[in-house]
Amino acid sequence: MPFPSRFIRPLNAVLFATAVVVVSVPQAYAKIYPQAKKLAPQLRPQGLTARPDPNGLKKAQDQAIKILNAMEDNAATGGPDPRGLLTMAFEFQPGVGPVHQTALAGTLMQMWTEARGLGLFDENHKFTPTITRGADTGKNVVFEYIVPLSVLPDFSRDIANLRLIAPSRARTADDQITERDKAYQAQLNAIIQETNTRAAQNAFLNGPKTNALGQTQEQQLSIWNQEVKKAGEMANQMPMIKLTCRLREMATRSNGGKWAMGAELVNISRHPTEIKVEYVLFGITEEHRRHYVMGEGSQTVKMRSTQVENLLMWTAKNTGHFKPRADDLDGLGPKDPKRKRTEVKYRGAIVRVVHATGEAALWTSDPTILEYAQDPEKLKSLPRLYLDKPTGKSK
Repeated sequence: MPFPSRFIRPLNAVLFATAVVVVSVPQAYAKIYPQAKKLAPQLRPQGLTARPDPNGLKKAQDQAIKILNAMEDNAATGGPDPRGLLTMAFEFQPGVGPVHQTALAGTLMQMWTEARGLGLFDENHKFTPTITRGADTGKNVVFEYIVPLSVLPDFSRDIANLRLIAPSRARTADDQITERDKAYQAQLNAIIQETNTRAAQNAFLNGPKTNALGQTQEQQLSIWNQEVKKAGEMANQMPMIKLTCRLREMATRSNGGKWAMGAELVNISRHPTEIKVEYVLFGITEEHRRHYVMGEGSQTVKMRSTQVENLLMWTAKNTGHFKPRADDLDGLGPKDPKRKRTEVKYRGAIVRVVHATGEAALWTSDPTILEYAQDPEKLKSLPRLYLDKPTGKSK
C-alpha cells in the first residue's frame, strides 16, 4: 500500500491547543467570509524600511486605494460593515501582529470616511483623486505620512503611517507635526517592537529543529549511529515499541480545517532500532455512513533505547475539499436539499509500526477500523477522497 509522506511531521514542530471548542459561525460571519478572504491579501504590509523608500509613498497609496475600493464597494452594495470586514480579513493574515492590525484598521477607516466626505468615489464605487465636495472641490486629494519620515523612516511604505487629506489641510513641512501625530508615533514604535519580536520568534521556530534535550537532527543521528555500532547484531532484532495514540486536533478554521492524530512511540527495547510509522485516517459520510480515506502516509523513525518520539498525522485535505466529495459518495445530487445540511465527519485511524522483521505495534480507533488493518484488500477498496475530483457541486 503506497503511503505519501508529506502529511506527517514531528509534534514539536506544531503548536496546538489541548482543548478545542467547536462553535457555530454566526450568520453575519458567513456573509462576510468570502469578501474578507478576497480582501486579505491586499492587507499584507509591504515591510518596514531601515531607510526611506523613495517610492514608498506611491506604493502605500496604491495599496490603500485598492483596499478603499473594496471597502466602498461592500458598503455601497449592502455588504459587510467596513470595520467588520477588515477585522475578519485580518484573520487570514496571521503574520500581522495585533498592534499592527489595530493601526492599519484605524488608518483605513479614517481614510475611507474622509474619502466619502470628500466625494472621492464614483458611481461604480471606485476611488477617484478629484474632490467633488467641500471647499477643495476640483482639486486632487493628498496622501501624506502621519509621522514624517525625517522622524520615523521605518514606515515609508506602510499604510499604518498614511492618511488621506484635503490639500488645504495638508502638511507643508515636517516640522508642522501636531501633538496628536506625535502621540501616534508611540503606536508606530510599538509596531516596530512587535514586528521585531515576531521576526525573532519566527527565526527561532523556523530554525534547526531540536528534541527535548536541545539536540538537532544531525546530533541525534550521530548518537543513534554510535548506539547501533555498539549494539551490533542486536540492533537488527524486532524492537519492543509502546504505541499510544489520540486525536490531537479537530478541524477548525485556525488549523486550516484539518484533523490531526497524535502518536507517542517509546522504544522500550535495550537496543536502538529503525522503524516505519504508517497511518491511515478515515472519514465517514453523514447520510449513508460510508467510510473513506482522508489521508495516509508514513515516516521512518530512528530510535535509541528508551527514546520517546511524538508525531502528528494530519488529514491530507481540509473540510472544504471533502464536503462535495463526501456528498457525491452518498449520492446526493447538486440540487438535493440534504446536501446543504451535511457536514464532514472524521471517523478514526490506523497507526502501524513496521520493522524490517515484521509488525512491531498496531493501534486502531475501534474494532471496526481494526478490520481494515487486518484486511488489506478491504482497506484498498475504500475511496481515497483526498485524491478524487468531485462529480457534483456543493450548493
